[in-house]
Amino acid sequence: MSLTWTNRVRRVLTVVGTATAAVVALALPASAHTPIFLDETDVVPWTAPRMYNGDSNASFFGSVPNSHSWRTYQFTISDTTRGLDIATLVPDLAPENTLAPRDLPTLLVITPDFKAITIKANERTAVPVPELGHNYLQVAHYTGPSVLGTYSVIIAGAQPARFQITHGHHGVDWAGIEDAEVASLDQIQEWYNAAP
Repeated sequence: MSLTWTNRVRRVLTVVGTATAAVVALALPASAHTPIFLDETDVVPWTAPRMYNGDSNASFFGSVPNSHSWRTYQFTISDTTRGLDIATLVPDLAPENTLAPRDLPTLLVITPDFKAITIKANERTAVPVPELGHNYLQVAHYTGPSVLGTYSVIIAGAQPARFQITHGHHGVDWAGIEDAEVASLDQIQEWYNAAP
C-alpha cells in the first residue's frame, strides 16, 4: 500500500518536529529540565498540557498577569517509588524579587485520589543558571509520596509574576507531552527578559 502525498507530508513533519524538539532539549544545560510554556489558553486542567511521565525532568514556564488569572497543566505518575518533587522558582528580577511571599505564585496540586496539596512561597534560595545568564529564586519546594494516576496543577498569584515550576527526577528519560511543545532557547530568553 503506497502512502498518499498528504500522509508523506505528515510523516516528514512529524520527523522534523521530533528532531527539532530533541535538538532544543539537547542544547539546554545538562542539568536543565525540558522547558514547556503555559499561556493564557492553559486554564482548564483537562485541556492543558499533560506530561506523560511526571517523573521526567520538566520546567513549566509562564506568568500570571493579575490576581484573577491562573495557569494549569497535568502530569501522570505510573511509578510511585520516587515520590513527588516540585519546586517553584521566579526570576531574581523585579517585580518578583520585590514581592512578599503571600504575593508570589502559589500551586494547588490535585492528586488522582482528589486530595489537595498547596505549595506556598516559604523560602528565597538563589539558583544561578550561568549557561543562560539567568538568576532565579527558589521560593517553594515540596517533596512527598505519590499515587498512581494523573495530577492537575494550578498556578495562581496575588500579583503579576513570572514562574518556573520544576519537577521530576534526574536520570528519568523525557517521555513527552500532549497539547504543548518543547520551548526554544529564544522563547526562554524572551520570557525571562519581559516583566509580566
